[in-house]
Parts: sequence; structure tokens; C-alpha cells
Amino acid sequence: MFSFNIDKTKRNEYIFLGSIFVFAFCLRLIYTLQIQTLPTFTVLIVDAFSYNEWAKNIIQNSWLGDKVFYQAPLYPYFIALIYKIFGIKLFAVRIIQVLMGSATCLLYYYISKKIWGVRAGVIASLLATFYSIYIFYVPLHLKPTLYIFLETLCILLLCLCFYEKKKRYFIASGVLLGLMVFTRGNTLLIVPFLLIWVFLSYNFKTAIRNYLLILAGLLLILFPVIIRNYVVSGDFVITTSQAGSNFYIGNNLKANGSYVPLISGHETPEFEGPDAKMIAEKELGRELKPSEVSRYWFTKSFDYIKNNKFHYSVLMWKKIKLMFNYYEVPDSEDFYFYRQYSSILRLPLIPFGIICPLAFLGMLLLIKDYKKYSLLYVLVIANFVSIIIFYIFSRYRLPIVPLFIIFSSYAINWFTKEIIQKKWKTPLVFGIICLLFYLFSHIKMNEIESNLAVSHANMGISYKKLGDTSNAKLEYEKAIKVDPDCALAHYNLGNIYHEKGLIEDAIKEYKTTIKITPNDIEARYNLGNAYQEKGLIEDAIKEYKMVIKTDPNHVSALNNLGTAYAIKGKLYKAIAHWKRVLEIDPGDTAAQNNIARARKIIYKK
Repeated sequence: MFSFNIDKTKRNEYIFLGSIFVFAFCLRLIYTLQIQTLPTFTVLIVDAFSYNEWAKNIIQNSWLGDKVFYQAPLYPYFIALIYKIFGIKLFAVRIIQVLMGSATCLLYYYISKKIWGVRAGVIASLLATFYSIYIFYVPLHLKPTLYIFLETLCILLLCLCFYEKKKRYFIASGVLLGLMVFTRGNTLLIVPFLLIWVFLSYNFKTAIRNYLLILAGLLLILFPVIIRNYVVSGDFVITTSQAGSNFYIGNNLKANGSYVPLISGHETPEFEGPDAKMIAEKELGRELKPSEVSRYWFTKSFDYIKNNKFHYSVLMWKKIKLMFNYYEVPDSEDFYFYRQYSSILRLPLIPFGIICPLAFLGMLLLIKDYKKYSLLYVLVIANFVSIIIFYIFSRYRLPIVPLFIIFSSYAINWFTKEIIQKKWKTPLVFGIICLLFYLFSHIKMNEIESNLAVSHANMGISYKKLGDTSNAKLEYEKAIKVDPDCALAHYNLGNIYHEKGLIEDAIKEYKTTIKITPNDIEARYNLGNAYQEKGLIEDAIKEYKMVIKTDPNHVSALNNLGTAYAIKGKLYKAIAHWKRVLEIDPGDTAAQNNIARARKIIYKK
């Protein structure tokens, strides 16, 4: 007979951890089920759509791929692995992420327990369980849940490195850092900061050895991808070719602290890479390798910083305020929009606006022992730098949240101890400091309503893809009612009118879109089409020229401009534009047929 002797303390710990996991799982599962009726749950959009298509392409075509990674590849490969096992089922990904998000809450317990004891561990796990944004991202086809799981596991291993000093923990930490890099490329910036930690924690010889062990684990993950990128392209790219253009998006004269696309109307991943390449090649007048495209954008950004120091200082201050602000800046998915459809998200969950001031308080309380806790301080600084030098989204600042939760667990634990012991003076002073941090983090910087409008527009796009035009139209109209300047809604409403043959209404919506975002080339292209159908050929030519001025490789605009010139009887000009189409795409049959017909007409004359 087997006998299991588990002491009472251990048994209570297992009961608590089991309860936390079950509760976290139930919260996340219920929320997932609540939003499954939304069209965006079935028809993915923007980044989620891009990752999903990439994952399907991996399992249907090639696991190796045929070009340098533009975006970090681990998440699409993660989805592809799930699809390979369970079939192409969106819900399978969501359930795996629900499990992963629930398990992450347990990792917080072990981290804070290791550093500050059981009570801090309990507090940290509860904070993670009820942290609103963790719950929000769990069912979405986006990378935060995977990244946060890897990050918390990495922090735990780095803590074990410090407390238990076993070589395998350093190597395993490096491996996890590598996986994090391939989930979010800017994680690579954390690696040099770890050098500060090892020198603060160990003597010189031991510090060098431990850092080299971390690098060894990191290179075990990086090398295969570096080699893979070189094999498929002949170009040396460490991770992805996106860094330069992403850096420029956050650092230029038009930057606002968040995301502004390189070309208006091209906010989705399908355009970002080609646009970055096209603009760089147009500027330099030659074909560029992916690494050269990235280098071009870095150079452009550094030129801006060098020549616009005051503007850059103002921009950085705005990014700092956004970084620590309570507001969850949305990109393709909006927490505040989903909250309307989920009673779970409407619960009094823990927001960033509470975690942030508590974390600052924890860091302030521990500053006198900064060497002892240098790992946490270094990781906070490293994550802050790796985020702030780019731009701020809710999900982009998530990597700093695990550190904030850990520091918050200490602050709460300290407060409760002081109050239990009836020590009022010190908690009062630090409570006032915490309140000041709270007020700073609650400076109003964004209008929730304007972003809700974009979410309604995205909902309309999903309805349209499902073939439900009437509900799509309703969502676009809701978006315009919330924010009359929602360009995305006006543009897509114009498309619906265009499809229905309501050309005048379509023209009106396209014009409104262009008034709001003058450089939106897709709106100009569609406006040109509408003018052409209306017989307003000169107006159509003007719009097509505007499109081509921004994007010289816009095949559809070139084709249609050729047709417009042909209608005007300017056949040589028409042929010149169709020839340009064939230079870009030699297999374009429409251009080939148009040239043949135009030449016949010329010969007859």
C-alpha cells in the first residue's frame, strides 16, 4: 500500500493553488463563452486575421516558409501546432490560452513566495487572477497570453538562478528569453540589461560565467532562426525585419505616442511590410534586402531625433504618460468595447490604474535594498526602455505588468502588516505618495468614445465578411454616430453603397474619408472607381494619380488609370501605364489584353 505524507502546510498550499487555477479558469472560460456570439469571434480581423492565416499557411504549405520573418513568428507557429493536433478550430486555440492564462496565475504565486514569502505569493496570484486585461486577451487570437506565460516562467527561473545558483536555470532562462524574442522582437533589448543584474549580484568571474550561460540558452533558440532567415533569403536577419519600420512609426514628426501607419488606410499587417519596403526602395532608387529596409527606417528615425530634439522630447514625455496611464490604448481590439458584451469584464476587476501606483510604491519601499532585488528593478527598467522607444498600445505595455504585479504584492503585504501592527504614521506617508502616483496615472489623455467607434467599424467589417451587409451597415452607422470623424466607418460604408450601385452616396462617403485622412490611398482609389463609373473621367484620373504618387506599385490604380486614359482616347498614355503594370506583375492578363486591344485600335487608325 502506498502512503503519501503531506504536511498540513503543503496540503493547504495545494488546495489554495488548485482553487486559484479553477477560479481563474472559470472566469476566463465564462468570458470566452460570453463573447463567442460576436462576429469578430468568428471572423478574425487585423493582427488576429494575419496570425491565423500565417498559421494555416504553415500547416498547409511549409513549416520553413520562404522569406525573412517580418513579424515575430512564435505565435503563428504556436497556433499552427494547435491546428496540427486538433484541426483548424479557433476554439481549440482559445481553450489552450484559457488554460495557459490560468496556469500563469500560479507562476505569480511561486515568484512572490520565493522573494517575499507565502502571503506575498497569495496576493500576487490573486492580483493576476483578477487582472482585467489578462482576462480580456485570453480568448483573442493575439500573442499576449503566450508571451505573459513565457515571461512569468522566465522571471521565476531567473529568481531560481539568484537563490539556488544552478547552471541549468541560467541556460533555461536564456532559452525562455529566446522564445520571448520570437514572440515579441523588442524583448532582445532586455538581454544587455541582464548584464547589469549579474554584476550587481555576483563577483566578476561568476557574473561573466552566469551571463554566458544565459547567452548560450538564448543562442540555442536564435541560431536556427538566423540560419533559416539566411537560407530562404540570403540576408542576415537576427529575428524579424519589422524593427526599423516599427521604430519609425513611434519616432517621427507625425508620431503621436501610439500607432500611426506609414500610409493612411494601410493599418493592417498585409500592407505594413510591403509599404515599408516600397517607400524605402522608392526613396533609395533600388531594390533592398529586408535588413536594408529595416536599416533605412532606423536611419530615418535617428535623423528625426537628431534634428528635432525638442519635438522628440515632447513626444517622449507623451509616451511616458501613456505608458503609465490607466487607459488601455486599443489597437485592433478594444477592452472597453468588449466590456459592453461581457458581464465578467464589467465586474470590479483589477485595472492597470491600480497596479501601477502600487508597483511604484513597492519599488519605493524596497529601494534601500536595490542590490538584493536588482533583478526586478533591472527587468522593470529594461521593459520600460524596450516599450517606450517604440509606441504605446495596451498589449505593447503588457510585458511590464508582471513586474508591476510582483512589486504590488510586496506593497500590499507591507501595508497590511503595518496596519495589523497599528503603525499608522509610515503607511500614511507612503499612502499619500501612492495616491499621487494614482492621480498621475489617471490624467485623462484619450477619449474612449472615439476608439469605440473604430471597434464598431471593425465589427461591421466582420459582419460584411460573414455576408451580413445590413448588420455591417448598422455597425458603420453606429461608429459614425459615436464619432463623426471615424474614417474607417465612412470608408466601409462607402464600399457598401458602391456595391449597391448607390454611386452618389459612395462618393460622398469616400470624400468624407479623405477629408478626415487625406493620404488614405484606398479611399482615393475607390473614389476614382466611383468617379469612373459615374463618367467623371478627369476626376477619376486625378484620384488614381494621387494613389500612384504615394504607391507607384499600386497595380489596380495603374490598370484603372490606363483604362481612364483609353476612355479619353489617350491610348499611348494608357499603354504606358499598362506596361508599368506588367513590369510589376508580368502575369497580369488584364494589362496584357488591354495593351493588345489598344494597339489594334491604333493600327486601324
